[in-house]
Amino acid sequence: MRENSGDFTVKQDSDGKSVMMMGGIVILVSAFLVVVSNFLYQAFGENAFRIKNIFIRGDYSAEHVPVLKREISHFRDKGFFSLDVRRIQDNIGSIPWVKTVEVGKKWPDSLNIRVEEVKVIAGWESGGMVSETGRWIPPENSVANKVPSVKFSGDRSRLVSHVAVFNQIEKLLSRNGKSITSESITSYDELKIGTVDGETYITNLGDFLGKLKRFFRVYQVIRNDPKHRNERIEYVDLRYPNGFAVKWIKL
Repeated sequence: MRENSGDFTVKQDSDGKSVMMMGGIVILVSAFLVVVSNFLYQAFGENAFRIKNIFIRGDYSAEHVPVLKREISHFRDKGFFSLDVRRIQDNIGSIPWVKTVEVGKKWPDSLNIRVEEVKVIAGWESGGMVSETGRWIPPENSVANKVPSVKFSGDRSRLVSHVAVFNQIEKLLSRNGKSITSESITSYDELKIGTVDGETYITNLGDFLGKLKRFFRVYQVIRNDPKHRNERIEYVDLRYPNGFAVKWIKL
C-alpha cells in the first residue's frame, strides 16, 4: 500500500517495517541536528549568529507596530542560541490588545513573530476599550479608528459578565430591529440597556434574557397603540415579578 505524506511516499509492508524505518530516520536526523547545534554553540558561544531579521506577521492594526517594535527591539542583537523565545512570547502576550502570539527562530539569524489582536466590542465609560474576551484595554493601548459605538459602564471587575450579557442581548435586539448603544451592570445586579432609538430597558441580571424576550413578544402591540401615536418609549422597567412599566415621552 502506498500513502502520500506530502514530502515523501511510504510503501507500507504488512508488518509495518516502513513506518519503523521512517521513525528511525527521523530520530537519526533529530539527533544529528542536536549534535550540530551543540557543536556550533560550543564553538561560537551563545551570542553567535546574532539576530538580524525580525519578521512580524498576522492580523493587527498598523497603529500597533511601534508597540511591537519596542517590545522586541532589545532582542535584536541577541545570538541565535541565547535568544529566549518564551520570554519574547510572554512579553508580547502581556500587551492588552494581543489575543495570540507565536514566536519562532529561523536559522541562522531570523526571528518570526505572528500576532493576532483582540476584537474590540465596546468602549469603557471612563476610557479604554473592552475586548471580546472581557479584557480591558487601557486608553494608551487603544486604537482611535476602532472606537466602538457601544459603551459599557459599572463595575470593571465584571467585564466577563458584561461580554456574556452583550452577546445575548445584541442578538435579541437585532432580531427585533434594534441596536445596543450602552450597557451598565451595577454592583447590586441591576442591568440597564440603551438602544440607538433612545429606548432604555432596566431589569435584574438574574433573568434579563427571559424578561426581555417576554417584553418583545408584545412590543409591537404596545408601540402601535393609537393613544401613543405622538410619543415614543423612553424606558421600560422590567424589574417587576409579573409585568413591566413603560414611560413615554412626546415626540
